[in-house]
Amino acid sequence: MGSISDTIFVHESPFPGTPYLAADLLADMRRLDEQMCKSKKKLAAAVGASGTSLTNFFGVGPFVTATVIGDVADVSRFASRDHFAAYNGTAPVEVSSEALRSLKRRISNAIYARLRADARHAASSANEGPGRATGERH
Repeated sequence: MGSISDTIFVHESPFPGTPYLAADLLADMRRLDEQMCKSKKKLAAAVGASGTSLTNFFGVGPFVTATVIGDVADVSRFASRDHFAAYNGTAPVEVSSEALRSLKRRISNAIYARLRADARHAASSANEGPGRATGERH
């Protein structure tokens, strides 16, 4: 079977060139999809080469890991985990300027995304009763 573009039958269009425009857009989508696949592979290879253990956490993939590594560089430069939490904006603070919060929003979002994924994983595991894993119905 051919590609989806081979199966499309175009009737007369009130707009001349519409089939060509659609073909161009489809070609662009295929090119961008290929670029995204290559970028994901490069990112995964770079994260793997870094030797980090961040990807061992559930919900932390190459993109989140690269974001954290890019913003933090070396976590050992922080005196304690509290200093790191203050740096990335996840520590409770009484007063904080909007500028400081916006500077560290990316890493904070990455950490919260990991925590949300972990919570969803825990909730889905808790919802699987003895019969659910085997496919029994109630």
